[in-house]
Amino acid sequence: MAENSDLICLPVFHVGEENKNIEFCRNKTSIIFHEEDGEWAGNGMYFWDNLYDVNYWLKHLDNVCKNEKHNCVKASLQVADKSMLNLTNNHDIDEFENELYKMCSFVGKENEISKDYRGANINLYYRLYKAACGSPPFTVVKVNGYYKNIPTTSLIFRDDHEHKNYYATNNIRTIYSVLKSDNVINRRVYEIKEFKNE
Repeated sequence: MAENSDLICLPVFHVGEENKNIEFCRNKTSIIFHEEDGEWAGNGMYFWDNLYDVNYWLKHLDNVCKNEKHNCVKASLQVADKSMLNLTNNHDIDEFENELYKMCSFVGKENEISKDYRGANINLYYRLYKAACGSPPFTVVKVNGYYKNIPTTSLIFRDDHEHKNYYATNNIRTIYSVLKSDNVINRRVYEIKEFKNE
């Protein structure tokens, strides 16, 4: 186990089907596994890090899946920094891509690298590394998502992105994909009725 100083600990939220979330809170060794090989963070259980995004996703699910009941789980994400694949900065992204190319070249899988889908490449790296080393290369993936339709305010954030090369923005969302149940502790159903009808 990593030293306390090596641990990343933060509150996270998952929105999904009510019965699955209740079971997730009851069974501490469970995880609501999601297969993803598209634009996001690969396979795993997805978490937000703030209530605004929870509210957005809850309303979205309620609109597109009207026959299901949805709710929110609040938990603590606890992961050793060396067990998190952080794809939110260019240094770590370059390192990941270089390792993926080397690994695929070594085992003759270069044709499996996707030029279009980050999720597929994360899954490919995970699968090849685990097969070669017997243990997973990471248990949590961190990515930023860009949401161009999120409204901006003229007092804090600009909506004219041509203005400057660097600027603060509220269009970026942090998303975590968790592959190991041990990384999610203090699970509980979290009532957010006060946000739901905004």
